[in-house]
Amino acid sequence: MQYTGLKDKNGKKIFEGDIVDISVYDRLDWSSIKGKVVFLNGAWLVEDVGHFAITLQSETNEIEIIGNVHENLGLWEA
Repeated sequence: MQYTGLKDKNGKKIFEGDIVDISVYDRLDWSSIKGKVVFLNGAWLVEDVGHFAITLQSETNEIEIIGNVHENLGLWEA
């Protein structure tokens, strides 16, 4: 597991393979996306189950670690 260099809203270090809940502002409202942290094409991304990915480093996002794919795979598959 590689450290991303970022921390979640609770100060926990975010690693590749962590499952996070990330709040994003989409035009008119906030929404929540649950996904796993991946490193792809030189960037840290949050990839949801449908393979939609957003950049992890956006300063306007609120990120919270809710588990990881090694210990909580059910969270990722849900």
